[in-house]
Amino acid sequence: MKNGFKRIIPSVVNSFLTPFFTVLVAASLAILVIGPIATWGADFIGFIFMGIYELSPVIFGALVGGLWQLLVMFGLHWGLAPIGILQISEQGFTPILSNSGSASFGVLGVLLAIIVKN
Repeated sequence: MKNGFKRIIPSVVNSFLTPFFTVLVAASLAILVIGPIATWGADFIGFIFMGIYELSPVIFGALVGGLWQLLVMFGLHWGLAPIGILQISEQGFTPILSNSGSASFGVLGVLLAIIVKN
């Protein structure tokens, strides 16, 4: 995309307008295409995990604890976070956020082991 703009834009303003139009096109694609797809993916993840919770809370806890960091990397944890907040407001507790917290402590343990080893 960047090379296409370099061919079209005159060399006098190329250093300013090429990045501008590149960001303009990329941001538009992100908002109009990637954003809705990621939202649908997060909703689907939330639906699947709540179905697993209804089936077996133990399996749900193991999956959320094991997959939380992967979900965060791709931004799909936003399918579960609103459900957890809603559960706190309605029931006073949530299994989602407690299991996701255990994943964070697992990462902390790995980090401390690396620090101690080095």
